[in-house]
Amino acid sequence: MLQDIGEFIKRFAELAKTAPPDTLAVVVAGSIVIGVGAHWLWTKRSRQQSIPVPPPVPNPKPAPLPDPVPATLCNMPEHATLLEELKHYRAIDAALSKDDDELWRFRNASPPRELLEALSSSRVKTIVVANNKGGVGKSTITCNLAACLDEWGFRVLVIDFDYQGSSTQMLLRASGNPKVERSLADHLVAGNVAELDKAVKLQNGALDRLYLTRTKLIPATYTFARMENRLMLRWLSRHEDDDIRYNLLRVLQSPFIQDEKRGFDIVLIDAPPRLTTGTVNALCAATHLIVPTILDGLSAETVEAYLRQIKLLVKSQLNPHIELSGVVGTMTEGKTLKPEESTELDGLRRVMKEQWSGSAEPFKTFLPDRSAFRKAAGRQLAYFTDRGENSAREFVESLAVEVIERTGLKRK
Repeated sequence: MLQDIGEFIKRFAELAKTAPPDTLAVVVAGSIVIGVGAHWLWTKRSRQQSIPVPPPVPNPKPAPLPDPVPATLCNMPEHATLLEELKHYRAIDAALSKDDDELWRFRNASPPRELLEALSSSRVKTIVVANNKGGVGKSTITCNLAACLDEWGFRVLVIDFDYQGSSTQMLLRASGNPKVERSLADHLVAGNVAELDKAVKLQNGALDRLYLTRTKLIPATYTFARMENRLMLRWLSRHEDDDIRYNLLRVLQSPFIQDEKRGFDIVLIDAPPRLTTGTVNALCAATHLIVPTILDGLSAETVEAYLRQIKLLVKSQLNPHIELSGVVGTMTEGKTLKPEESTELDGLRRVMKEQWSGSAEPFKTFLPDRSAFRKAAGRQLAYFTDRGENSAREFVESLAVEVIERTGLKRK
């Protein structure tokens, strides 16, 4: 092919000496076209004659661990331990993809019998305010109930187990205390009894009238979520010998809480809308459960599922001594319910009797959707600021009376 090109160039040079300019221009243009075509043809043939490059071979995925593992491998001493660990971590991976209640059944319960027996006859009542749905008034009920019981002479310990710290902020601002830097909830969920001595003392008001003088707070901040996750993962991976679900029970059965002269009368725990490490600890340490809810269809369905979940996980397996004090209707329009709210309440009453039996009933008191609660949030408690007929104070006091009756607290 190169010889043909050389011969063409030689003849073109001879033609350029004798041909007129017009003819020469046509010849040049034609030569360019022919040259481009020749180059394209030569490139195409070269590619066809070259050795094709095979496509990259993807890295093969490792073969999955056989299920079940062959007995021949399990019997090999050098492989048995490794295979057992692989099976365990595969089970952890499966558990993490399931519902929260199934996750907390990953390991069999090993409840400390002596502590559960003490819980069943405990002088101190531990009440968890919980629901799997957020925004239903859990923190509002916890803090205002604490204020009322404190004023009636009860010694109250409030534990905030929600990393968002709603109860922490409400009580600190209401008491005029500065911002707390440490999350004491981290230590309680880890079972550290010594940190109870650092519970925040709350009091507020002029010298002639002090509020929250008998109430102490275990505050929570965003570090609490990290501690919860760390404890859960260590428990799943069997790096914790003790059953972490009972860490709080060990703390609350200590003399610091139970001592009749220096301890407390009631513990109120504000739990987040999930079965976190803190929530499970609270339920395992509780004598009673209060479930706040808005009386609409969606919220009622959530309560039904939540009560079933707690019955199967906690009441049946982890803490047989927990009792359902009742469901509290929140954000109602007043003392009397609308027809649709009454319908939802009747449905919840049936659910409570079917799943928990006994004398479980919704509370007769409802927490209304009053502006006093909203206005007080973040600076004060509505129990202190809204007084008079049909006031926030009146509703909270009515609820407190029912709580005392249903939990067996001794009136002061």
